[in-house]
Amino acid sequence: MKKLFEKRAVVTAALLLGAQVLVYIAAKPVVALLPKVDFNLPIDARIPYMPAFFVPYLLCFAYWACMYLYIAGLGARRRSELTAAALCSSAVIGALFLLFPTEIERPAEPGGGFFGALAALAYGADTPYNLFPSFHCFASWLCFIGVRGAKEVKPWLKIAAFLAAILTFASTMLVKQHYFVDFIPSVFIAELFWLLARKTRLYLPFERFLERIFSLLGC
Repeated sequence: MKKLFEKRAVVTAALLLGAQVLVYIAAKPVVALLPKVDFNLPIDARIPYMPAFFVPYLLCFAYWACMYLYIAGLGARRRSELTAAALCSSAVIGALFLLFPTEIERPAEPGGGFFGALAALAYGADTPYNLFPSFHCFASWLCFIGVRGAKEVKPWLKIAAFLAAILTFASTMLVKQHYFVDFIPSVFIAELFWLLARKTRLYLPFERFLERIFSLLGC
C-alpha cells in the first residue's frame, strides 16, 4: 500500500492518464471533419449489444489508475519503462486516429433501467469517433504486460490483470463503442513499445524526463 501511493508513482500515473486523455480529446475535432474509414466486419453484426457491460467499460478508468500506480511503484526502472511505452504508444495511437478516422453507429435504443442509464451517460459524454486503435484495449493490455514479467508480482495479480484485459476487449464491443478489429492494433502497439522500452535504451530519456518532473515537484 505504501508503494501504491508513493509520490513518484502518483505523479507518473497522473502523467500517463493525462497524456492518454489529452491525445484522445485533441484528435476528436479533427477526426469529426475527416471522411471516415469503415472497419465494420461481418463479425460485428453477430456481436450482441449488452448494456450490462458498461459496468466494466466505465470501471476501466479507475482500474488503469490503480494499475499505473502499482506498476510505477515497482521501482525506477519499471516506472521509466512504463512511461516510455505509454507515452510513445499514445503518440502513435493519436497519429492512427488521424490516419484512419473512424466512427461507429450506436444502438438506436440504449436500453432502460440502470444499465440503460449507464449507456446514456457514456454515449452522452463521448462522441463515436477514435475507434482504431482502442485506448481502452491498449491501456488494459499495457496494465497486464506491465506486471507480466515482474518477479515480485504475485501470480494471482498477473492472472487477474490478464482477465481484466480480456473483459475490457469484450466490453468495448458488447457496448458498441468499438468494432472487433479495434483491439488488434492496441495489443500490437502495447507489446511493441513495451518490448522496446525493456530491451533497448528507449526508457532512458523518459527516466531523465521523470526525474526533472519529480525535482520540480519536490518528490
